[in-house]
Amino acid sequence: MNRSFLTGINIVERSLLRTKFEDCDQIISIVELLRQLRTNQTPPTKVKIVGLEDLLTVLQSKESIRLFRRTISDSADRLSQRGIVLIVPVSKIVMNTGPSIQLDDQHIPLAPVFGNRLQPRDHPGYFHAPFNIS
Repeated sequence: MNRSFLTGINIVERSLLRTKFEDCDQIISIVELLRQLRTNQTPPTKVKIVGLEDLLTVLQSKESIRLFRRTISDSADRLSQRGIVLIVPVSKIVMNTGPSIQLDDQHIPLAPVFGNRLQPRDHPGYFHAPFNIS
C-alpha cells in the first residue's frame, strides 16, 4: 500500500510516485499555482505541481525568491485550513550542505526557497515543508 502525503508542500522524487507514495492525477504548473495564490484562489485539495525544477533554475535574484516565498506564505493560513496537499515531483534529491535537486549535472539548493522549514521525512527522496516558509 502506498503512503499518503501530509498537508503542505511535499517534494518527492518522481521514481517514488506510485511505487512508494500515492500519485495524483490532478496537475497544475507552479506558475499557475502562484497565479492562483496571488488572486486569492485556492488550488484543489490534492494536486501535483509541475515545473519547480524549471522555475528554480531561473529564480536567481534574491528578490524573485523572496516574492516566491511571500506568495506561498501569504496563503499559508488558507491553504492549511483547507488541508491542501501539494505534491511536487522532482528528478532526484541529494544532500549537500542541505537538500538540493540534482538536475543533470547541476545541483539546485532548496534552502533559499524553503529555508529551514523543509524537513526530510521517513523515506529517502521525500521532504516536506509547511506553507509558512518565510
